[in-house]
Amino acid sequence: MLSWSSSLELDIPFKQLRVPAIQDTTPAVYDGIEQVVAYKNWLFSGSKPTGYAGFNSLHTLNVRTIICVDGTSPNLKIPELYGMKTIHIPLKYELPSEQQIIDLATAVLIGKNRGNTYIHCHHGRHRSAVAATAALLALQLSTSKELELRMQVSETSKMYSGLWAILLTTTVVNPELCRINEPSLTSNVIPEGIVEQMTEMEFAYDNVIKLQKNNWKPIEHHPDLSPASEVGAIVESLRILQKSKLDKNYPLDFYEKLTRSLLSAVALENSLVTTKIQIDSINLQLNALERTCIACHAVYRR
Repeated sequence: MLSWSSSLELDIPFKQLRVPAIQDTTPAVYDGIEQVVAYKNWLFSGSKPTGYAGFNSLHTLNVRTIICVDGTSPNLKIPELYGMKTIHIPLKYELPSEQQIIDLATAVLIGKNRGNTYIHCHHGRHRSAVAATAALLALQLSTSKELELRMQVSETSKMYSGLWAILLTTTVVNPELCRINEPSLTSNVIPEGIVEQMTEMEFAYDNVIKLQKNNWKPIEHHPDLSPASEVGAIVESLRILQKSKLDKNYPLDFYEKLTRSLLSAVALENSLVTTKIQIDSINLQLNALERTCIACHAVYRR
């Protein structure tokens, strides 16, 4: 549950920043945050804030509510010092569920009543853009056409077909439902354990192999599968495991191996979100990722 207790705000020297506008055709960059795009004049999407600089920029932009849709736990201590409230709604690289859309709509309404709202994932291109779009569509505050243009400004890759499907959803959320739903929101959703994360990765990896066998093209009987989305799921699980250190029984070497796998997975994902996939290069990168996983499994798989 969210805590709405008052917090001590920092005495911060005022620094004038240009507030993102819905007419902008390129993302804005500030100290500690990137890919900042306005979806309303009070609702912004962007990257994960970095250190005090990122939260200071948000504070100067009159952001009073942060909605984190990244899988890893958000920073709670720094925003509290700035008087900001954090709401955590982890999203995957797929179409949000109906409950997640209700949660996003609820969080956006909470934020709207407090000042400006900032939604972030990790890079600020994909999931945060979809979260903003889902909430505004559900609350009937924007049209699909308007939000499609904003997602393009956010540089949301078309390779994440499941995310773009949000523009076709018809879920409408009554504000009264949001009021009832509000107590269920929390500032930090604890990540699933290591076994669950490994299971998620194995499921996504199986889908990646199916796509590779089909030359990385959509599969006729599985049109919902997207190479970038499936590899993105692997990246997210590895990032959660690396940052959260969910099992203290594993030594530092285990997390170093995880880091190598994460770097390989990120490289593969970056290649898959380009407009033209180089199949030979993609296959080599997948082989490199597989080798890092095998090296880890050889020592630590139980």
